[in-house]
Amino acid sequence: MAPRGGKSSRKGKGFEQPLRPHEHWHVDVSYLSICGTFFYLCSLLDGYSRYLVHWEIREGMTERDVETIVQ
Repeated sequence: MAPRGGKSSRKGKGFEQPLRPHEHWHVDVSYLSICGTFFYLCSLLDGYSRYLVHWEIREGMTERDVETIVQ
């Protein structure tokens, strides 16, 4: 049975997994509280193996910061 809009939903299909290491990286940015001061933890994860490729803790987080970390 097709939904009302005529297109089937992609909901619940999930992410298409990469076929080999370093084919797709994920960037995750989260907060850390260290001695009452908040910092940003930026992590790069390999989409195939879920290996932590790189991480950095920073005081600020802008688009340029993320680009620098990925480089």
